[in-house]
Amino acid sequence: MSIEQVENYPTVFQVWEQILEKHQEVVKQTAVNYAHHAHGQPYEESTEILPRERIIPGGLDEISFWGQPSLVKAIGAHVEVRPSNFDPTLDYSGSGRWFNDGDFLEIDPPNGKAFVFVDCESPPTTEMLNLCLRVMSRWTTDWYILDSGGSFHIIVDQLVPLKSLPKYFGQLIKDVAYELGPVKSKFYGHMGKYLIDNSDNKEKLGKWAKEVSEKFGHIEDSINSGKLVFPIDLRYVARIMDALANDQGDAGYLRLSSKHGSVPVLKAQQVNGEITIFESENDPFKRKQLTLPTL
Repeated sequence: MSIEQVENYPTVFQVWEQILEKHQEVVKQTAVNYAHHAHGQPYEESTEILPRERIIPGGLDEISFWGQPSLVKAIGAHVEVRPSNFDPTLDYSGSGRWFNDGDFLEIDPPNGKAFVFVDCESPPTTEMLNLCLRVMSRWTTDWYILDSGGSFHIIVDQLVPLKSLPKYFGQLIKDVAYELGPVKSKFYGHMGKYLIDNSDNKEKLGKWAKEVSEKFGHIEDSINSGKLVFPIDLRYVARIMDALANDQGDAGYLRLSSKHGSVPVLKAQQVNGEITIFESENDPFKRKQLTLPTL
C-alpha cells in the first residue's frame, strides 16, 4: 500500500476513462439524469443508452457529459459488451445511428454485463475510508474508492452477468459486517449470505429488497424514525435487487454532478494488485463538519 501526493485528486471522468480503456469490449453504457431531490425521496429520471464513443476519448466533464446542465447526471453500471468473435468492421456501439440519426439505443440482453457500483452510507471520514480499505484489500479485482463530498462510492472493476450481482453485493455486505464486531457481524452477515444463497431466486430477492427498504434508512434520517443504518447504503442495494427481481436493467448508478462543490474524486484504488491512497492539500468540496461514521 502506498500514498501518492497529488496537486488535485483525479476526477470520476478520469477514472472512468481509465476503466473503459481497460475494457475495450464495452460498447454501450446506461446513463441517467434527474432533477435535484432530497436523499431517499422519490424522483423521475431520464435514462439513455450511450455509445462508447460518447464517453471516451477523454475530455468529458460535468457540462459536456450527456444531459441538460441543470440536471443531476449519473453513469450506469449496466453495459453491453461486444461478442468475443466480433467483426471490427461492424458498429456494435450504434454510434453512427445515435450521433447521426438520433436513434435510441438498447442493451442486447445476451450481451449485457454490469460493473459493481456501491454507495456508502457513512460520511467520507478518515475512519470510513480506512474501513473501506480494510474491506476492499481482501478483494483481488481492481477497484476504486471515490469521494462525492457527502459519502464514498466504490467501483468494483469487474464485468459480471446481472444475475451474479446478488453474490457480489452479498459478499461485500458480509465483508463490511465482519468489521463491525461479533453481534452486528452476525446479524448483517446473514443478510449478505441470504443474497448469495438466493441469487437465482427472484421471489426471495424481491422479498429481501422490500424488507430492507422498510427497515433501513439514511444516516440523516431522524433517530425517531427507528430505521437501521449500515456503512454501505442498503437501500441502494435493495433498489438493484428489486430491479433484478422484476427483470429490469437497473444495476445501479454513480452520480457525476457537483452536488457538494465538485464532481466525485478518487481517494484510493487497487490496480494490478497495488493499493494507492491519494492525498492532496486541495479539498474540492464545500463540506459541512464531518462526524464519525455510524456503524
